[in-house]
Amino acid sequence: MFTRLLLSLLLAPLAASAAPAAGAEKASGFILIGNRTGLEDPDLAAVRAIFRGEQAIWPTRETVLVVLPSTRADFSERFAQEILQLNRNGMQRHWLALVFQGRARSPVFLDSAAAIIDFVRKTPGAIAMVPASEPGPPRDLVLSQRR
Repeated sequence: MFTRLLLSLLLAPLAASAAPAAGAEKASGFILIGNRTGLEDPDLAAVRAIFRGEQAIWPTRETVLVVLPSTRADFSERFAQEILQLNRNGMQRHWLALVFQGRARSPVFLDSAAAIIDFVRKTPGAIAMVPASEPGPPRDLVLSQRR
């Protein structure tokens, strides 16, 4: 008991210094796009929850369809690290586990930002993030810009 108390007192300052301050989230340089989701400028925590498969139905009653960059997309590693706080392989393992456990619908993996934008444009309920440097997301698809 005493050892646990002593350890928690010694480690608490380290944990506090490692945790980011509220509102200190890093800007990601991504644009959130979606088709008939009912979302309006969600915060980063809500975006992370969506891309981690924690939401199944949109406020519009459409089924959530997450669109992710495949390993061939040049921004997939940066997306996985900055949005999901995982590496690219961790992102794929996370989704593989969710799908096999029956806890989420399988995401769609696409090879480029242009393919992602085109798919979201055509698919109600789809949501994705593309680099802000990419030309092309129509204004009616843009839900949020994280620069």
